Amino acid sequence: SIGLAMYAFLYPMLGELKVPVLLYILVILTMVWRSFAQNNQSLASRLAIVGAVLFAMSDSIIAINKFYTPLPYAQELIMLTYWTAQALIFTSAAKYKPE
Repeated sequence: SIGLAMYAFLYPMLGELKVPVLLYILVILTMVWRSFAQNNQSLASRLAIVGAVLFAMSDSIIAINKFYTPLPYAQELIMLTYWTAQALIFTSAAKYKPE
């Protein structure tokens, strides 16, 4: 998966954060996996998928910016992906209707 590839890429630069970063990646990957697993073609489901992927992208930008190299416009990219993800996840929960 992309998350584990990111971990392998950043591993040499993580120092004492190797285990906490791995655990965090596993939590985020679980969120993305569950959003895809719940896909029932509804609008709420699709919003959750896009929100989860954008959240993972936001965290990836943070990791690259912190552990590998500073990225131009990192703060703007992080905030754009993070807040869009939050809005989509919130909207998906608000629109969710149990079957």
